Amino acid sequence: MTALHLKDRVNFVSNYLNPAIEQGLLEKTIPDNPNNRNQKYHLSDKGKKLKEYGIK
Repeated sequence: MTALHLKDRVNFVSNYLNPAIEQGLLEKTIPDNPNNRNQKYHLSDKGKKLKEYGIK
């Protein structure tokens, strides 16, 4: 959210985070417990490849 200069978490989740997860670009660090307060996200292999090629 900070990198995109967004303030509204609801819009961030629905417009950016969930679509990236659905496309396989991001993965949850705790997939078995999606509502865990320590949940974080990291680039998947697919996301890393796109980043490597500079595709946005």
